[in-house]
Amino acid sequence: MIKRLIVAGLVTIPFLTLQGYNTRIPKMGLALGIALAIGLIAIFQGKLKSFKNKPLLILIFFLLISVYFSPKPDITLLGLNVSNFWVWKPMFYISVFFLMLVTVSSLELSKEDIKLILNVMVWVGFIMALYCIVQSLNIEQFFTLNTKVAATIHTPKNIIGGTLGHPTIVSPFIAMIIPIALYLKKRIKALIMFIAVCLTCSQVAIGAMMVSLVFYLSTKGRKSLISGCIIFTLALTILGGGYFKSPQIKAFVDDSGRFGTWKKIVTDIKSPINKEGNRYSFTGFGSGSFGYIFPLKHDSIMHQAHNDYLEIAYNTGIIGLGLFLWAIFYIFKINFSFKRIWRGEADKYRMALLSSFSCILICAGGTFVFQLGCHLFYTLVIVGLLTGGEKCLKE
Repeated sequence: MIKRLIVAGLVTIPFLTLQGYNTRIPKMGLALGIALAIGLIAIFQGKLKSFKNKPLLILIFFLLISVYFSPKPDITLLGLNVSNFWVWKPMFYISVFFLMLVTVSSLELSKEDIKLILNVMVWVGFIMALYCIVQSLNIEQFFTLNTKVAATIHTPKNIIGGTLGHPTIVSPFIAMIIPIALYLKKRIKALIMFIAVCLTCSQVAIGAMMVSLVFYLSTKGRKSLISGCIIFTLALTILGGGYFKSPQIKAFVDDSGRFGTWKKIVTDIKSPINKEGNRYSFTGFGSGSFGYIFPLKHDSIMHQAHNDYLEIAYNTGIIGLGLFLWAIFYIFKINFSFKRIWRGEADKYRMALLSSFSCILICAGGTFVFQLGCHLFYTLVIVGLLTGGEKCLKE
C-alpha cells in the first residue's frame, strides 16, 4: 500500500491543478495528504525503523526551542492573543513530511520496486519536458503565467512553465530527474529534459543541472573524477572571478533582485529587530516567519527569500541552518566515498540519486524548491532511498 501511494504521489502531484487556484496550492495539498497517509499507514503496520540522521532529529526538536525564543508580537483577533500564529502551519508540514521521510527510509524495497519508482520519475520528467517544449512554441492554453503579478515581470520565458506554472519552478524539477534518466540509460529522455531546462532560460536550474551532471559523470572512475574536478574548478574560477572583474559576465548574471533581498536578510539576522534591541541571530524569528515579517518590514513583494538556506536561517537562526547543513552532510557521508570512486567501484544507483539530490540542493540556493509540494515530495523519496541504504558503504 505504501509503495503504491509513493508511485501515485510521483505521478499525480506534478500534474494536479484546480480551477481558480494558484497551481502551487493544490499540489502542496495533495503532497501533504499523501505524505500523511504514507506515515500513518507505516505507523499502523509497524514499519518504521531506526532513523540514523541525528542532525535532522536534533533540528526537528530545535524547532520548538526556536519558537520559544522567537519574538512575540502583540497581535489580537476577536480579543484573543494570536501572536506567532504563523509558526504552527510549517511545524505541521515539517512533522508530516518528516514522518514520510522516515517511512521511505524504513521500507524494504526490491530491485523491481526501486526500478519502478525511478522509471516513474523519469517518465513524469519526460512528459513535463515535452509539455515545456510545446509551450515554447507559444501555443499554450491552460498553464500560462499570470503576468499581472509583479514578481513575474522579469521572467525571461514566461510562456514555459509545464504544469507547474513558472519557468523557474518547472526547470529545477526536470533538471533533478536527468541523472536518474542517465542511470537508467534513458538517454533520449534525458536529452529532451536537458533541452527543456535550457529553453526555460533559468540560470539557477541550468547551472545546477550542469554541476549535477559533472558530479554524476565524475563518479565513473579515477579519470572521470580528475576530469570532473578540473572542469568544476575552471568553471567556478571563470564565472566566479569574472562576475567581479568582467562587466559582460556580471551583466549576464540576472539576479532578479535576489542579491539585494539576500543582503537585507543577512542584515535582519544580525541586527536588532525592535527598539528594545532584541536580536534573534541564534534561534531565528520562528518557523514560517519570513513571509510575514520581511515583506512588512521592507515593504517588499518577496514572500519567499528565493534562497531556502537564508530563509531557514531567518526562521530558525544560525543554529537551525547549521543543523540543516549538518543533516545534508550526513546524507553525503553515508553514500559518497572517494576511495570507491577512485577504484571505479562506486554504486551507480546511489551516485545517480546523490547527483539528483545535489541538483535540487543547488537550486534551493536560488529559489524556494523546498516550499513546493511537487519538488519536496520527489526530494523526500530520493533522500529516503539514500538514507534507507546507509549500510551499503560500510559493508
